[in-house]
Amino acid sequence: GFPPLLTIQAAINRAHEGNYIYVYPGTYAPINVDVNVKILSMPDLGDAAISQTVISGIGFSDTSSVIFSGVDSLAELKGFTITGGSASQGAGIHLINSSPVLEKLVIYDNNTTITGGLGGGIYCINSSPIINKVTIADNFGTVGGGIYINDQSIPTIINSIIWNNAPTDAQQ
Repeated sequence: GFPPLLTIQAAINRAHEGNYIYVYPGTYAPINVDVNVKILSMPDLGDAAISQTVISGIGFSDTSSVIFSGVDSLAELKGFTITGGSASQGAGIHLINSSPVLEKLVIYDNNTTITGGLGGGIYCINSSPIINKVTIADNFGTVGGGIYINDQSIPTIINSIIWNNAPTDAQQ
């Protein structure tokens, strides 16, 4: 096979639609997913991989930890912690025209950067992701501390926990 790449983004940039990207435990820089790929933490580690495989925006200015653009349900992100994002929209996960499968994630401590910021944990615009077995906690956004949903977005949320997020409006 090929030698491992140093970043998840390098693998995404090389990937073709339908490819699988397996990620070893560690802390990784933010990613931008614009191709239908399946990004998975190491499955042989089971649920322990979630806390050991981190996509972090810490040290990056004004960027979401994960951005999905123009992908459908053939794209997946499974078995990660998403943290440290700091952006005006979708500090944790920013979805635009995208409907990926988000599964077995912990999305915490992501913060919008401005007054009026949208979606501390997840931001959905014209996006209908499947959110399964996801914990969204301790995120901040002026509108939608946990999740901001707008513009023809219809997410499916299954077996997930949304708690202790800090919006200043009614949308959790």
